[in-house]
Amino acid sequence: MTDELLVPFGAIAPTPLVDEDVNFGTAGFADSTVTCDGTPEAPTAPPGKVCIYAHSSDGTDRANSIGFAAQLLPDRGFVIAITPEGVADADAYLFATWAYTAP
Repeated sequence: MTDELLVPFGAIAPTPLVDEDVNFGTAGFADSTVTCDGTPEAPTAPPGKVCIYAHSSDGTDRANSIGFAAQLLPDRGFVIAITPEGVADADAYLFATWAYTAP
């Protein structure tokens, strides 16, 4: 079973996000990118991007079971999805910070 969390922006973004605009800045996670060069303590993002910085996680396969997308209202936030590793009812968690910079 996958749990999803909508992370809302504090205001409407000037340009709707697409999936490629939401990336991890933490190596070892799915879809991580070097353009997200902040840290969990000082998150940053290049213009038009959301960068997510994992502080810690457990119960997941970082490369395959944590994802995110620009869904539903792509100018108002993004979605993080976590699928527990192994069994559907396992405990899993992700502590992270994020940054967004308008284009």
